[in-house]
Amino acid sequence: MKEMPKQKVSMQVLKPSNIEHLQKLANLDAVCEEKGWTLGKFRSELTHPKTTGVGAFDEHMNLWGYAIFDYRENQIDIIALRVDPYKRRSGVGTKLMEYLIKAIYPLEGKGSIVVDVCELNEVAWNFLRSFSRSNGVDTKVRMIKDNPYDRYRFTFKEPAKEEACAESRI
Repeated sequence: MKEMPKQKVSMQVLKPSNIEHLQKLANLDAVCEEKGWTLGKFRSELTHPKTTGVGAFDEHMNLWGYAIFDYRENQIDIIALRVDPYKRRSGVGTKLMEYLIKAIYPLEGKGSIVVDVCELNEVAWNFLRSFSRSNGVDTKVRMIKDNPYDRYRFTFKEPAKEEACAESRI
């Protein structure tokens, strides 16, 4: 797939009370997923006390991608990470992951970012592999057997500052 030129996007925290944000999330999710989340599902997720969302918006306030995640002590669990299919390979997914890394790594390298990926989701697999390799992030992958699909758990950890960057295991 051809790489798009990098675009300037700004990150904004998504508010469950902002109906415009919720509608943009539902619209983007419908494009990305066959059975996307509804506006009500987004509102429900974003009102949970430990759940936060961040959106990547262009200068015209078009939503290019988003991440919804739970923050627990020293770990971020990514619930959903989506990028508009027409904006992929433009750096938006990387910017979202970098936002999450900046949120967790002030914890002096003791934090981690966890995302579960269905083995059939090639887009996510390719993105996570590329991200870990190009950003020097130590990645551990383990299989999770469950129904209806087997999933893999990616755990991203910042390498210790005194150690050389660990080779990605994926």
